[in-house]
Amino acid sequence: MSSYKSKTDTLSIGTLPILTQYGLTHLFREFENEFPDLQVILEEVEEPDLLRGLSDSRYDIVVARGHMISSHEYKTYLIAEDELSVVLPANHPLALKHCPVTLSDLAKEPLILMNPYTSIYQLCLQLFRKEGIQPDVVRTARTESILSAVSIEEGISLLPKSNFKIFHYENISLVPLNPSVKLPIVLATNQRKKFSSSVSSFLTFIKKFLEICNKKKLTW
Repeated sequence: MSSYKSKTDTLSIGTLPILTQYGLTHLFREFENEFPDLQVILEEVEEPDLLRGLSDSRYDIVVARGHMISSHEYKTYLIAEDELSVVLPANHPLALKHCPVTLSDLAKEPLILMNPYTSIYQLCLQLFRKEGIQPDVVRTARTESILSAVSIEEGISLLPKSNFKIFHYENISLVPLNPSVKLPIVLATNQRKKFSSSVSSFLTFIKKFLEICNKKKLTW
Protein backbone atom coordinates (compact mmCIF):
# COMPACT_ATOMS: atom_id res chain seq x y z
CA MET A 1 0.00 0.00 0.00
CA SER A 2 1.38 3.36 -0.99
CA SER A 3 1.65 6.08 1.62
CA TYR A 4 1.53 9.86 1.19
CA LYS A 5 3.14 11.77 4.05
CA SER A 6 2.82 15.34 2.83
CA LYS A 7 -0.37 17.20 3.66
CA THR A 8 -0.13 18.85 0.26
CA ASP A 9 -0.78 15.57 -1.55
CA THR A 10 -4.30 16.02 -2.84
CA LEU A 11 -6.34 14.84 -5.78
CA SER A 12 -9.06 17.19 -6.94
CA ILE A 13 -11.76 15.55 -9.07
CA GLY A 14 -14.71 17.24 -10.71
CA THR A 15 -17.63 15.05 -11.72
CA LEU A 16 -21.06 15.25 -13.21
CA PRO A 17 -23.76 14.02 -10.79
CA ILE A 18 -23.65 10.55 -12.36
CA LEU A 19 -21.50 8.47 -10.00
CA THR A 20 -24.40 6.48 -8.57
CA GLN A 21 -25.95 5.48 -11.89
CA TYR A 22 -22.61 4.14 -13.14
CA GLY A 23 -21.56 2.48 -9.91
CA LEU A 24 -18.53 4.75 -9.57
CA THR A 25 -19.00 5.64 -5.91
CA HIS A 26 -17.49 2.25 -5.04
CA LEU A 27 -14.48 3.04 -7.23
CA PHE A 28 -13.58 6.19 -5.31
CA ARG A 29 -14.12 4.48 -1.98
CA GLU A 30 -11.72 1.70 -2.97
CA PHE A 31 -9.12 4.23 -4.06
CA GLU A 32 -9.34 6.12 -0.77
CA ASN A 33 -8.94 2.83 1.13
CA GLU A 34 -5.78 2.01 -0.83
CA PHE A 35 -4.30 5.51 -0.44
CA PRO A 36 -5.47 6.66 3.00
CA ASP A 37 -2.91 9.48 3.26
CA LEU A 38 -3.98 11.09 0.00
CA GLN A 39 -6.70 13.69 0.31
CA VAL A 40 -9.34 13.23 -2.37
CA ILE A 41 -11.48 16.30 -3.04
CA LEU A 42 -14.53 15.27 -5.05
CA GLU A 43 -16.90 17.96 -6.35
CA GLU A 44 -20.16 17.36 -8.19
CA VAL A 45 -20.74 20.18 -10.67
CA GLU A 46 -22.90 20.82 -13.69
CA GLU A 47 -21.44 20.53 -17.16
CA PRO A 48 -20.61 24.19 -17.91
CA ASP A 49 -18.18 24.22 -14.97
CA LEU A 50 -16.57 20.85 -15.55
CA LEU A 51 -14.13 21.41 -18.41
CA ARG A 52 -13.58 25.00 -17.31
CA GLY A 53 -12.38 23.64 -13.99
CA LEU A 54 -10.05 21.21 -15.73
CA SER A 55 -8.61 23.92 -17.98
CA ASP A 56 -7.90 26.33 -15.14
CA SER A 57 -6.42 23.57 -12.92
CA ARG A 58 -9.19 23.62 -10.35
CA TYR A 59 -9.54 19.90 -11.05
CA ASP A 60 -6.78 17.38 -11.73
CA ILE A 61 -9.25 14.97 -13.31
CA VAL A 62 -12.90 15.13 -14.33
CA VAL A 63 -15.55 12.47 -14.85
CA ALA A 64 -17.44 13.43 -17.99
CA ARG A 65 -19.46 12.13 -20.90
CA GLY A 66 -17.14 11.31 -23.77
CA HIS A 67 -18.94 13.43 -26.36
CA MET A 68 -18.21 16.51 -24.22
CA ILE A 69 -14.48 16.10 -24.80
CA SER A 70 -13.70 17.39 -28.27
CA SER A 71 -10.42 19.24 -27.75
CA HIS A 72 -7.04 17.61 -28.31
CA GLU A 73 -5.79 19.24 -25.12
CA TYR A 74 -7.55 16.54 -23.09
CA LYS A 75 -6.67 12.87 -22.72
CA THR A 76 -9.51 10.51 -21.93
CA TYR A 77 -9.82 7.09 -20.28
CA LEU A 78 -12.98 5.05 -20.81
CA ILE A 79 -14.48 3.88 -17.51
CA ALA A 80 -18.13 3.06 -18.32
CA GLU A 81 -20.52 2.90 -21.26
CA ASP A 82 -24.10 3.95 -21.84
CA GLU A 83 -26.45 4.67 -24.72
CA LEU A 84 -29.18 7.13 -25.60
CA SER A 85 -32.68 5.65 -25.29
CA VAL A 86 -36.15 6.78 -26.26
CA VAL A 87 -38.44 7.25 -23.25
CA LEU A 88 -42.14 6.75 -24.01
CA PRO A 89 -45.44 6.35 -22.19
CA ALA A 90 -46.09 2.60 -21.95
CA ASN A 91 -49.15 2.76 -24.25
CA HIS A 92 -47.50 4.95 -26.89
CA PRO A 93 -47.75 3.42 -30.42
CA LEU A 94 -43.96 3.45 -30.78
CA ALA A 95 -43.62 1.54 -27.51
CA LEU A 96 -46.22 -1.04 -28.52
CA LYS A 97 -44.26 -1.92 -31.68
CA HIS A 98 -41.50 -3.40 -29.51
CA CYS A 99 -38.75 -2.43 -31.95
CA PRO A 100 -36.05 0.24 -32.16
CA VAL A 101 -37.11 3.80 -32.99
CA THR A 102 -35.50 6.17 -35.47
CA LEU A 103 -35.13 9.93 -35.12
CA SER A 104 -37.54 10.28 -38.06
CA ASP A 105 -40.17 8.49 -35.95
CA LEU A 106 -39.80 11.26 -33.38
CA ALA A 107 -40.00 14.19 -35.81
CA LYS A 108 -43.51 15.28 -34.82
CA GLU A 109 -43.50 14.05 -31.23
CA PRO A 110 -43.57 16.55 -28.34
CA LEU A 111 -40.10 16.28 -26.82
CA ILE A 112 -39.14 17.03 -23.23
CA LEU A 113 -35.36 17.18 -23.11
CA MET A 114 -32.74 17.75 -20.46
CA ASN A 115 -31.81 21.34 -19.65
CA PRO A 116 -30.07 23.30 -22.45
CA TYR A 117 -26.75 23.54 -20.59
CA THR A 118 -26.35 19.74 -20.58
CA SER A 119 -24.34 17.86 -23.17
CA ILE A 120 -27.25 15.42 -23.62
CA TYR A 121 -29.52 18.26 -24.77
CA GLN A 122 -26.84 19.55 -27.13
CA LEU A 123 -26.19 16.04 -28.46
CA CYS A 124 -29.90 15.47 -29.13
CA LEU A 125 -30.20 18.69 -31.13
CA GLN A 126 -27.04 17.81 -33.05
CA LEU A 127 -28.46 14.40 -33.96
CA PHE A 128 -31.70 15.93 -35.23
CA ARG A 129 -29.84 18.60 -37.21
CA LYS A 130 -27.71 15.90 -38.85
CA GLU A 131 -30.92 14.21 -40.03
CA GLY A 132 -32.43 17.50 -41.23
CA ILE A 133 -35.20 17.30 -38.63
CA GLN A 134 -36.60 20.23 -36.66
CA PRO A 135 -37.61 18.63 -33.33
CA ASP A 136 -40.67 19.80 -31.42
CA VAL A 137 -39.06 20.56 -28.05
CA VAL A 138 -41.97 21.61 -25.84
CA ARG A 139 -39.86 22.15 -22.70
CA THR A 140 -36.71 21.20 -20.86
CA ALA A 141 -36.29 19.87 -17.33
CA ARG A 142 -34.26 17.75 -14.94
CA THR A 143 -34.35 13.98 -15.36
CA GLU A 144 -36.83 13.36 -12.53
CA SER A 145 -39.28 15.91 -13.94
CA ILE A 146 -38.92 14.51 -17.44
CA LEU A 147 -39.75 10.97 -16.33
CA SER A 148 -42.71 12.19 -14.34
CA ALA A 149 -44.01 14.12 -17.35
CA VAL A 150 -43.58 11.16 -19.70
CA SER A 151 -45.38 8.87 -17.26
CA ILE A 152 -48.50 11.09 -17.46
CA GLU A 153 -48.18 11.32 -21.26
CA GLU A 154 -47.11 14.97 -21.56
CA GLY A 155 -44.50 14.02 -24.13
CA ILE A 156 -41.54 11.75 -24.81
CA SER A 157 -37.82 12.09 -24.25
CA LEU A 158 -34.29 10.98 -25.08
CA LEU A 159 -32.21 10.06 -22.04
CA PRO A 160 -29.20 7.93 -21.08
CA LYS A 161 -30.37 4.37 -20.45
CA SER A 162 -28.52 4.22 -17.12
CA ASN A 163 -30.96 6.70 -15.57
CA PHE A 164 -33.35 3.81 -15.14
CA LYS A 165 -31.02 2.17 -12.66
CA ILE A 166 -31.85 4.89 -10.13
CA PHE A 167 -35.20 6.34 -11.27
CA HIS A 168 -38.28 4.09 -11.37
CA TYR A 169 -41.59 5.29 -12.76
CA GLU A 170 -44.69 3.37 -13.76
CA ASN A 171 -46.25 3.74 -17.21
CA ILE A 172 -42.90 4.24 -18.95
CA SER A 173 -41.24 2.22 -21.70
CA LEU A 174 -37.60 2.41 -22.70
CA VAL A 175 -37.00 1.78 -26.40
CA PRO A 176 -33.64 1.53 -28.22
CA LEU A 177 -32.69 4.17 -30.75
CA ASN A 178 -31.78 3.05 -34.26
CA PRO A 179 -29.00 3.58 -35.12
CA SER A 180 -27.76 3.40 -31.56
CA VAL A 181 -25.98 6.38 -30.01
CA LYS A 182 -23.27 5.36 -27.56
CA LEU A 183 -22.55 7.51 -24.49
CA PRO A 184 -19.08 6.67 -23.14
CA ILE A 185 -18.18 7.83 -19.64
CA VAL A 186 -14.57 8.93 -19.34
CA LEU A 187 -11.95 10.31 -17.05
CA ALA A 188 -10.31 13.34 -18.64
CA THR A 189 -6.99 15.00 -17.86
CA ASN A 190 -5.32 18.09 -19.26
CA GLN A 191 -2.50 16.99 -21.55
CA ARG A 192 -0.71 20.33 -21.18
CA LYS A 193 -0.30 19.78 -17.45
CA LYS A 194 2.29 17.38 -16.04
CA PHE A 195 0.78 14.62 -13.95
CA SER A 196 1.30 14.84 -10.21
CA SER A 197 2.09 11.68 -8.25
CA SER A 198 -1.50 11.61 -7.00
CA VAL A 199 -2.92 11.72 -10.55
CA SER A 200 -0.52 9.00 -11.70
CA SER A 201 -1.51 6.82 -8.74
CA PHE A 202 -5.20 7.29 -9.48
CA LEU A 203 -4.84 6.44 -13.17
CA THR A 204 -2.78 3.34 -12.35
CA PHE A 205 -5.43 2.30 -9.83
CA ILE A 206 -8.19 2.80 -12.42
CA LYS A 207 -6.38 0.68 -14.98
CA LYS A 208 -5.97 -2.19 -12.52
CA PHE A 209 -9.57 -1.87 -11.33
CA LEU A 210 -10.88 -2.06 -14.90
CA GLU A 211 -8.72 -5.08 -15.67
CA ILE A 212 -10.18 -6.88 -12.66
CA CYS A 213 -13.73 -5.91 -13.68
CA ASN A 214 -13.18 -7.14 -17.22
CA LYS A 215 -11.75 -10.46 -16.04
CA LYS A 216 -14.72 -11.01 -13.77
CA LYS A 217 -17.10 -9.63 -16.40
CA LEU A 218 -18.45 -7.12 -13.93
CA THR A 219 -20.43 -4.00 -14.79
CA TRP A 220 -20.29 -0.86 -12.69
